Amino acid sequence: MIIEIPDLKLRNPYISIAIEEVLAEFYSQFEDFTCLLRFWINPPTIVLGRTCKIYENIPVESFVRIAEKNIKIVRRLSGGGTVYHSYQNLNYTIIISLNKYKKFTSIPDSYQILLGMVQRSLMKQDIETNIVGLSDLAIMQNSQLKKISGNSQFRKYGMLVHHGTLLLHNSILNEIQQFLKHPPKEPDYRSKRNHMEFLASVPENFDISLFYDCLLNELKNYFQDYNSRFIYKNEFIQMSRILKEKVKKIYKTSEWIYSGNYQNQSKIAYSKQI
Repeated sequence: MIIEIPDLKLRNPYISIAIEEVLAEFYSQFEDFTCLLRFWINPPTIVLGRTCKIYENIPVESFVRIAEKNIKIVRRLSGGGTVYHSYQNLNYTIIISLNKYKKFTSIPDSYQILLGMVQRSLMKQDIETNIVGLSDLAIMQNSQLKKISGNSQFRKYGMLVHHGTLLLHNSILNEIQQFLKHPPKEPDYRSKRNHMEFLASVPENFDISLFYDCLLNELKNYFQDYNSRFIYKNEFIQMSRILKEKVKKIYKTSEWIYSGNYQNQSKIAYSKQI
C-alpha cells in the first residue's frame, strides 16, 4: 500500500514539519504499508536542520526583518543544513518502511535510490540533473553545477523519512541571500559561491502535477506495489489530534527551536479502525 498526500495548501509551518514524524509513527503500525509520497509548500519559513545553531545560520541583522515579515523559524528532525521555504519552493517527502525494505537502512544507498527516482522524474520534463555529494541535485549552467534540490533524512519508528526541496523560481534567491548566512559547512562543488551564484531553479514551464505522477510511478515500479490511496478520514482525525499535541509540546517550543532539545512527553496510541 502506498499513501498519497498531494497537498499544496499553505499550512502552519510548525504543522508542516511536525506531521512528518506523525505520519511515520502512524503508518509504522500497518503491515501492508510500503511507502508514502507527500508534496507540500510552506509560507516563508526558515527551517533549521536537527543540529544547526541559529546564530551560525541566520544573520543577526536579519531578525528584525524576519519578525516584520512574520517569517517563522522552525526546526526539523532530519540533519543537514538550514533552508528557506516559501511559495517558490516545492517540498516532497517519501516515507518508507525499513522493516520491509532493509536496503534503505543504508544512508548512501537510500540517497542514491531515491535521488535516482527524482532525477528520472525530472528528466521526463527534460531537466537533466546530477547527484552531487551525498544529497544534492544540481543542473549545469554556464559550465557550473548549480543546486536546485537539497535532501535530508531521519529514521524513526522503523521508518525512513526522506524529504527534499525543489526551487521553482529564481525570485526566491534574493530572500535566501538576505535571511541565510553562508553555511558553516559546504560541499566541495560549492567552491565558496554565495547563494545567488550557487543556486538555480527549474524552468518556468515546470509542471508540478507531472512531476508528482512520475515520482509516484517510480515508487510503484521500484516496490512493485501498484495499490495507492489517499488518507482515510478517520486516519486524518487521529493524526490531527496527535499533531496538535506534538506541535504544542515539542515543535513550537523554544527548547526545540533554539537548542534541538526533543522531549517526547506523551505516549501516543492510535486506532487502526477504518
